[in-house]
Amino acid sequence: MENTIVLQPRLKSSEGFSLLESIVAMALFLSVLIPLGTIIANALIKDTTGTRQTALHLAEKAVHEAERTVQVGKYQQEYDGFLIETESVREGDLMTINITVTHSKHVSMRPLKLSKVTLVGQ
Repeated sequence: MENTIVLQPRLKSSEGFSLLESIVAMALFLSVLIPLGTIIANALIKDTTGTRQTALHLAEKAVHEAERTVQVGKYQQEYDGFLIETESVREGDLMTINITVTHSKHVSMRPLKLSKVTLVGQ
């Protein structure tokens, strides 16, 4: 008797996708999704970073203004969507200045707080 190998025809189903087709589809999907997600994340980070830099600049400006005027008390001012809260306390020759900056559009941004103790003349 001769050794013969008989191959059975594979059952071919017309429903669904093969494993290879599914893997190729996922790879194509991810090759588009990952760069798109990176672009969106970078845009959000850049926007938040610019807002934080502006808030820091406004806080530093408010500290210099409070030092210059030696104004004691609490007061607020608004600038381009930012709320700048200044609190100044004077005890003898020392003045403590606390600045808090928030943004109305970026509510997820934590308030920026800046404090300074300075020596003031009589």
